Amino acid sequence: VNNAPVWALPKLLPDKYETTKWGITNIWDTTRMKEKFTKTPQTESFMHVHLGIDGTGLENLDIHYTVIDEWESGIDAPGNMVVISIPTVLDPSMAPDGKHVVHAYTAGNEPYDLFKGLDRKSPKYQ
Repeated sequence: VNNAPVWALPKLLPDKYETTKWGITNIWDTTRMKEKFTKTPQTESFMHVHLGIDGTGLENLDIHYTVIDEWESGIDAPGNMVVISIPTVLDPSMAPDGKHVVHAYTAGNEPYDLFKGLDRKSPKYQ
């Protein structure tokens, strides 16, 4: 199980490793796999926001919402679509009583070049 970007894996994986199962030891070479990882093309950028909110007055919520700014540009236009998930609608134990967890994200179609190399604290980035 891995939560690192595929491009970070070549630095994290050893060149070789051993496994033993049922008394049989295998030596695995990761060189070719690491080469494939470095050649994996990047997708467009997307944004995730995770929030904890007060649920007072928010009865009868749906678990998912999709917000489209305008249909003419299509849902794959940068900045045009946000998907919102509220998992505490189905499992209230995921947050304290009276609270909700909200996960909002864009559609994975933001051009990364707009943000590449920008200082994250700069007004232009924000």
